[in-house]
Amino acid sequence: MITGNLYFRKTPNWESYRRLILIPELASHMIREQGYANTLPLRAYVNHGRWCVKCECGGGEFAWNEGWMMCRSCFNAKHGHKYRPVVFPKERERVEQILMVRPLDNRNWIPNEAIGDLQA
Repeated sequence: MITGNLYFRKTPNWESYRRLILIPELASHMIREQGYANTLPLRAYVNHGRWCVKCECGGGEFAWNEGWMMCRSCFNAKHGHKYRPVVFPKERERVEQILMVRPLDNRNWIPNEAIGDLQA
């Protein structure tokens, strides 16, 4: 499964992505880095083999293994432009095992979808 860590190979972890991509992009929109939000985490889901996170503005981003997200559509405006926490499901490994045998177009999973239903 593809996460931000895999997709952005030149910035293979959240910290380098934040430093090299997000901070300059925030600055280009006249937004200073505001740190990390202490809010309920967003829940990662799988869409066509990609771990993603959806923002309430409608924007979507890759989920990072490190568990943080910045929406590049609204820059997390409703949360003071702070990075937001993200959680993966406890059964992430099992979800990935099941999905990897499917064609790419059918590699989808949403939070609360039971493993039994996913297998069926």
